[in-house]
Amino acid sequence: MYTSRWRRPYELYRELHRVWPPDCPKFVLRSLLKTRDCQKRAKEWETHRQVYRDERGVDLNTKIAPQWLEWTEEVWRAFNETRSRTEPFEDAYQAALHMLLIPSEFEETKGQRLFRGQRCRQWSITPSLFRGAPSEAELARRKDRLVSFVDYLKRQYHDRYHAHELHAIAQHYISGTWLIDLTWSPWVALFFASLPGKTPCDPNASGDIGALYWFKVSEWQHLSADGTNALGAITYIEPKNVPRIAAQQAVFLVGSHHDLIMQYMPFTLTFHQHSGVIFEDPSQGVTNDLLFPKEDELLKLKQQWEREWTANPQTYTVSLDEFTRGLVYRKPGAHDYKAIIIGGVESALMKVNGPPALDPQSPAVSRLIDELACFHTCLYELGGSTLASRRELERAIEGLFIGLVDGDLSTLTLKELIRWGYAPAARGDEDWKIIRLAEYKCTRQ
Repeated sequence: MYTSRWRRPYELYRELHRVWPPDCPKFVLRSLLKTRDCQKRAKEWETHRQVYRDERGVDLNTKIAPQWLEWTEEVWRAFNETRSRTEPFEDAYQAALHMLLIPSEFEETKGQRLFRGQRCRQWSITPSLFRGAPSEAELARRKDRLVSFVDYLKRQYHDRYHAHELHAIAQHYISGTWLIDLTWSPWVALFFASLPGKTPCDPNASGDIGALYWFKVSEWQHLSADGTNALGAITYIEPKNVPRIAAQQAVFLVGSHHDLIMQYMPFTLTFHQHSGVIFEDPSQGVTNDLLFPKEDELLKLKQQWEREWTANPQTYTVSLDEFTRGLVYRKPGAHDYKAIIIGGVESALMKVNGPPALDPQSPAVSRLIDELACFHTCLYELGGSTLASRRELERAIEGLFIGLVDGDLSTLTLKELIRWGYAPAARGDEDWKIIRLAEYKCTRQ
């Protein structure tokens, strides 16, 4: 049976972080752990000792216990073990150790970054209501199940919860909604990414690979025009007395298709899955018992509803579109990318003093925006997010913005925007064939 050799270094670092003297900054600890060269590391430690002795009158040898330095040595060896940056981490605890030593991305980001963990990296980020490409009959059954549970909660709680709170509760207790779970905590996300599944991700693969995704909230709000376009809105729902949502520091993404999410997600961490290795850290509130509390009134109600639903499933006349208030998950089209492009241009123009040299609403510019939206749609369908991600579209929008401000009509052609935004992602002849085909489809009319 596999035993993680990374769990002890991870836990040692947590303990070092806890006992490290408050008058000795944490960056001293991190520098001792991250410096690869042994001689340089010893020299840095001696420099820190001299600085604290001369400037503060503090002898670090009396502040830092010998055992802590031994722990530091053990963590240092683990962290600096040679590995390929393109390969997944050996397991979830090796991933966690590296996350700890990059606090600007993971430890110090509350309110700035959101995270999601998935057991299989090849899975698309799809709302549970629509997973597995359900038939119309199956989708109707899932809808009825969801409506039944929400209606049951309404009868139990009357006016305690608003509709969007009931949908969030449903997502956490029966799944099967159009919401996508996110969390403020990278450690909660890593726990869920490392949970075992009933079936392998890919029966033909040698082993499953988990994935942790994260992104900046400010960027998402900017690109989604605060949730008004097809990228979808991040919804902060915090119903009172819902233990799971509180424990998991949960928020929700509403209305996004996985095509748009995967184009946006620039940050991904992967690791090999192993039977029996589930990331847990009680100091961060991350264990199965803490994230799924047993003393939970809603859990008991869910179990009671489940028995009633299993015995007598109901059919409801309300349509899925009516129930979700128009937020039905759908594949984005060129008009959705057009809204994202226009929002990006308008946002950039708001930061410029005075009007641009060219009118962004002129027929020529409107036609170019249509062509760019068509091109991005076709390119994603033909080549996926490798060629048509958020980065490429943002660069093209930047080229469009510069052309509008400068008044240079020669830069305002689809060919020039492709050169500006998408050419850097092309890696060979096959990529260029796809780019030219998408360009041809969108300019031949």
